[in-house]
Amino acid sequence: MTYRIYRFGTTVLPDYNEESNIGLITSGKSALDLPSGGALDLFGGERVMPGSAKILKICTLHATTESSLLTQFIALRVLVGTRSELYRLIIADDHLEWVFARFDNLDVMRKYGQNSRLFQDVKLSFTVYSPAWYSEGTHNYSGSVSPSEPDDLTTVLAESGATKVLHIDHSGNIDQPAVIFTITAIGNVTLVTINNPTTGYSFSYNGALASGNVLVIDTGAMSVQNNEVDDYAHFLPPANHEDWMRIAPGANTLLLTIVGGGKFILDYYAAFA
Repeated sequence: MTYRIYRFGTTVLPDYNEESNIGLITSGKSALDLPSGGALDLFGGERVMPGSAKILKICTLHATTESSLLTQFIALRVLVGTRSELYRLIIADDHLEWVFARFDNLDVMRKYGQNSRLFQDVKLSFTVYSPAWYSEGTHNYSGSVSPSEPDDLTTVLAESGATKVLHIDHSGNIDQPAVIFTITAIGNVTLVTINNPTTGYSFSYNGALASGNVLVIDTGAMSVQNNEVDDYAHFLPPANHEDWMRIAPGANTLLLTIVGGGKFILDYYAAFA
C-alpha cells in the first residue's frame, strides 16, 4: 500500500483492520458527443483533472472498556456532514498530503451473535472535492527591488520597467494551477506581467497601483483584487488556456515585470496525483 487515509481535520482516524479504496481516480468528462458520430475532446492535448471522488475506509474501533469504545464512536459520528481537510499518510517516508473533503457517512453494523463489546467494525465514506492532493506547507518565494536596492537573482525582482528571472522548483508530480501572487507597489505601478515559459502560461494586469497598494491575483480562485476591491476589469488572462497559470513539476522559470517597482510574494502548494 502506497498510502493510507490518516486524518480528517484534527481527528486521527482508526487504522485497525484497515481497508481503503486508495486507487480509484476518474478524470472529469472531456468529451462532447457529435450528432454525426464520434466525439470532440474539449481539452485537446491538456490534462483533464479529476472531478469529485469517493473514498471508503473500512476499519475496526477497539478499546479496553465499553465506555471508551462508545467515546471513539461518538467522536466520529459528530463529524458526519462536515467538510475539512482529509489527510493521507505516505508510507514510504511518513509525510502528509491533503484534500478538501466532506465526511458523508458512518456505516456501522452490529453483527448477530457478536460477543465482544470492545470491538466495532465501521465504514467511513468521504467525498473529495480537490482535483489534486496538496503538501502540508506551501512553496513560498518573496523579495523586492527598488532603484536603491542591489540585484539579487535568487529572489523575485521587479525593477521599474524591467523584467527579471525567478527560478522556482515545484516538488509535486502534476501541474499546479492554483497560485497566489501578491504585489505591493513601491512606486506608481502601471503594468504587471507574469510569464511562465516552462508551461506557456502568461497574464498581465494594466490597472494603476498607487505606492503602497496591494494587488492579489489568485489563479486558483480566478480573482483579482486591488486593495481588497475586485479589479478583474484590468486583468488580461492567457488567451490560449482555460486556467490562468500552471506551475509544472520540477524547475520553472518565471519572467516578472512590474513597471513602477514593487514587492512580490508567490505562494502555492505542491500538487500530487
